[in-house]
Amino acid sequence: MMDALENVAGSAALKLLKEEDVPEVRPILYSWPQKFDNARAHKMGFKPDQPFEDTVSDYQKVLAKSKAKGINWLHCLRL
Repeated sequence: MMDALENVAGSAALKLLKEEDVPEVRPILYSWPQKFDNARAHKMGFKPDQPFEDTVSDYQKVLAKSKAKGINWLHCLRL
């Protein structure tokens, strides 16, 4: 995810992030499999997600449109 952010928004965007270990979340993260077979899901009609770069780019466009309308999402996130 961080690589996608840097690829779309540049290295300055990474400076806005803060990495920290949250002990309460660690068991959840370590319980996820590193590899899994999703063939059954595909047979059921599920589609793979888009590349994360596309998600970051889409969000960037939403922020730009909001800014043009006078909406400050960063202010909303700090509430």
